[in-house]
Amino acid sequence: MASQRGLEGIVGKDAASPYVSGSRTDYWVKFKNHRIERFHIGGFTGNLNQIESLLFGMFKGKEFIHVGHTDKGLARGGNREQLQRRLKELIRLTSPFKNRPDVTTAVHWVEPKVTCRVRFLEWTQDGNVRHATVVGLD
Repeated sequence: MASQRGLEGIVGKDAASPYVSGSRTDYWVKFKNHRIERFHIGGFTGNLNQIESLLFGMFKGKEFIHVGHTDKGLARGGNREQLQRRLKELIRLTSPFKNRPDVTTAVHWVEPKVTCRVRFLEWTQDGNVRHATVVGLD
């Protein structure tokens, strides 16, 4: 129900546990609603031998729009090595994104032909994903 109503999640507490004012305790539990979507990779930071983070986006019509970046989840299951091999072949000189990603480090741009599954908490008002983690490659 929380997800259907667009809520971030729910908070629960064991009814038998005491209420402690003004401090965090282990009696409270937060359950966050996460979304998972597929996005196209349009760039990465780091170098050709060590990807540090991915920049990803989605197509709106023919325009490729940047919607986020993350460094979380890349080490899981050999994703980095697999990505390095695939993305090396897709390097390009200019950004494929219509909008400029808000990244301050050097970026290696790639043709957006590789997709990844990203788990995230919500969409921000400016159209980016919040708290993103790569959970798989397609």
